[in-house]
Amino acid sequence: LGGGIAAVKLSDGSRPWTAKIAATGPGNPAATSAIPGVVFTATSDGILRALSTADGQALWQYNTAQAHETVNGVAARGGNIGQAGATIAGGMIFIGSGYGTGNTGFGNVLLAFGPE
Repeated sequence: LGGGIAAVKLSDGSRPWTAKIAATGPGNPAATSAIPGVVFTATSDGILRALSTADGQALWQYNTAQAHETVNGVAARGGNIGQAGATIAGGMIFIGSGYGTGNTGFGNVLLAFGPE
């Protein structure tokens, strides 16, 4: 088991690169999202990753499966990511964490990331 992602050249079906991103578990069941130069993928262990579309190298990652301080003071914890992928809009990345499938890793957080 585990998971990965591959770039596929549509004109001939070749794979310019592949990246192994989850060594164990059910892998990365969430949909991928992309912007020019970057593909975002999330795994069932709660890791959100940004990979280069040029070579699949990791550019950034964040562990969402942890407690988070919230704007409204309600306790929130991330968990598995196994449904929808990241939404990218207005220069921000939004992702729900803890809403995947399975028997563990449940949470209740919507995270928003922007440039620093």
